[in-house]
Amino acid sequence: MNLKNMLRIVAATTLLCVVVFIKIPWAVPITLQTFVVILIGLILTPKEALLSVLLYIGIGLIGLPVFASGSSFQALTGPAGGFLISFPISACLISMFKSKKRIVVYDILVLLLVIIVFTYILATAWYSYVLKVDFMTGLLAFAVYMGVDLVKIVVAYLVYKNLPQRFLDDINTQSDRHYT
Repeated sequence: MNLKNMLRIVAATTLLCVVVFIKIPWAVPITLQTFVVILIGLILTPKEALLSVLLYIGIGLIGLPVFASGSSFQALTGPAGGFLISFPISACLISMFKSKKRIVVYDILVLLLVIIVFTYILATAWYSYVLKVDFMTGLLAFAVYMGVDLVKIVVAYLVYKNLPQRFLDDINTQSDRHYT
């Protein structure tokens, strides 16, 4: 790993740490974390995406207030902990399966499968376990968030799609796992 890789990881982690302070209060606060996780997956290599989100979680676990529900291990083990647990894997999966040529329909499908299916299944299972409710009750509790995340998916993809190709070429040449 070279200095460029490390700087991209730190920049992505920093962005993830900062956006947590922009939130709409709700049972589980609505933040831009998912939006940034999507961008991280779209822009960085799988390894960089995974490491940047793991670094973010590590920063929260040592006590800095970078999680929507505070900091420390309690945020990870609370009702919304499933989202935090899923984010590193989600960013990595997005990075692994995004199209190399920014094929809109394919990429949006990847984002829907990773964020709405994978992330929400894990988050709902976690939520249901922590609060001792059945899975469907947990899924219904997240219905509003799914709608918000659909908007985040579209906006994040529009940002990504409009990034200069030159910017992405440097990053994408370091990745060996791109499909289509």
